[in-house]
Amino acid sequence: MPEKDWAAEVIAIETLLDEVLDTLRTAPAGARDTELCERLSQIKDRQNSLYTRLVYGPVATLASGVPLSREQYHLVASRGRGLMDNQKVGLSPYTDFEVDQFFFYEDADHCCRIDTSERPAPGFVRIRIGKYPEELRIDALRPEQRRFFEQHLPHIAARFCREDPGADE
Repeated sequence: MPEKDWAAEVIAIETLLDEVLDTLRTAPAGARDTELCERLSQIKDRQNSLYTRLVYGPVATLASGVPLSREQYHLVASRGRGLMDNQKVGLSPYTDFEVDQFFFYEDADHCCRIDTSERPAPGFVRIRIGKYPEELRIDALRPEQRRFFEQHLPHIAARFCREDPGADE
C-alpha cells in the first residue's frame, strides 16, 4: 500500500493555519473562539500525526526490530542513525550519499545530475532530470568522480564526451 504523501499533510496544516488567521480577521468574537479552538485542534492533530510518521515512528520501528518501509529507512538515515549501507557492510568503499554525489556534474556550462539511463527510442519522449553522459565532458569530472565511473561503471564512463560537446557549434 503506498504511503500517504507527507508533503500534502504539511500543506493541509498550512491551509488550516491560513483559515485560523482568516477567522481571527473576520469572525465575530463569540463564533471566533469556537472556530479557533476547532481549527487549532485540527492543526494539533495533523501535526502530531506528521511528527509520529516522520520523526518518532521510524525510530520506534527501528528500535522494535520490525523492518522499515522505504520511507522510514530514508527518514532514519537522514537523521544519521546507525543503518546498514553498502560501505558499512563492505560492499562498497562509498556511503550511499557519496555514491549519489558522484552523479552530480558541474563545469562552466552545466550544473546538473548525470542521467545514466539510455536515450529513448526515436519518437518516444521521456522526462529526465539531468543530462546524459554523452552531453558531458569526462575531463570535467572531479578526479575521484572520474575514478568512480571508470572503476565501478566503465560502461557509463565510456559514454562521456572525450572532447567539448559544443566545439562543433
